[in-house]
Amino acid sequence: MPGDAAAAGNPAANDVVDHKSFLAAALRQLPLPLWSKLLIRIDGAAFSHDVLDHLQSLTTSRRRVRWVTGWAIHTKDAEAIALLPEQVWTAALRQHGEIHEIKGPDGETVSYQVAEITGLRDLTGRRKRG
Repeated sequence: MPGDAAAAGNPAANDVVDHKSFLAAALRQLPLPLWSKLLIRIDGAAFSHDVLDHLQSLTTSRRRVRWVTGWAIHTKDAEAIALLPEQVWTAALRQHGEIHEIKGPDGETVSYQVAEITGLRDLTGRRKRG
């Protein structure tokens, strides 16, 4: 039943109602000033377009909400990534459009790279945005 897992502090994967409830309960506990900046991290179990849309809706003129998502790369993901030709990779951009680069331990500049893998994995059975 939706809500049971969130009440216990452990929302179920892909249960948007539980994730919203859990997030609301967590935010109520923060001693936030009137003008706040929040960074919320969610993993693959909480990742859905509906959750991201909800996070976006939390931004107001007095509160800025940003989020970070992530998930473990499994064997099938790694295999799909390995199929990508070099020319499809491009520099990753930071939030404001500049290239995401850092100095490596050897002092050399390292840039993050991104590529689209949609269609390279069979995602049959995964929830889609409704």
